[in-house]
Amino acid sequence: MGVQYTINTARDIMYWPRMHTELVEAVQRCAICQESQPALPKEPLMKHPVPKKPWQLVASDCFEVNGQNYCVLVDLYSDYINLRALEDMTSKSLIKELKPVFATHGIPHTLIADNGSNYVSREFTQFANDWDFEHTNSSPYHSKSNGKTESTVKLAKGLVTKAAKNKSDVWKAILEWRNTHYSGNV
Repeated sequence: MGVQYTINTARDIMYWPRMHTELVEAVQRCAICQESQPALPKEPLMKHPVPKKPWQLVASDCFEVNGQNYCVLVDLYSDYINLRALEDMTSKSLIKELKPVFATHGIPHTLIADNGSNYVSREFTQFANDWDFEHTNSSPYHSKSNGKTESTVKLAKGLVTKAAKNKSDVWKAILEWRNTHYSGNV
């Protein structure tokens, strides 16, 4: 039957606070529901235009390592990466960390991100409008469409993890990586 069918059927008969959330969680916990659910249709892979200059097309994603949240940005022209620590995974924290990045490097023409709640919120949409950049989402079922970001997340997680194991400064590790491995076009 699926999540949407269950929600629609329940709405026809009753309502309670947090109904949508509770029904989604119930269907996700239901082993039989998950086994009998049809496979998701393949969404077309979104291709991004090749940027002609730095900071024209920037991709971003958030992740967590050892209880600390981070946002990573990668300039798709030069491969320059920027890592920011986040207080939490909310849009408010993300926006708070993106503002100084944009103030330093400039506002990108386009920011590509996954469909994480912190990127698709009304607050983030308003931020994109106020700061005058286009915000696009990568294909939900094709992480390869945001592949550069996914590989940058893997790199950043590795640097953060190694720095923690060595009891060294993660920001210095990022700086050292940029100075020794940076292969940008600029």
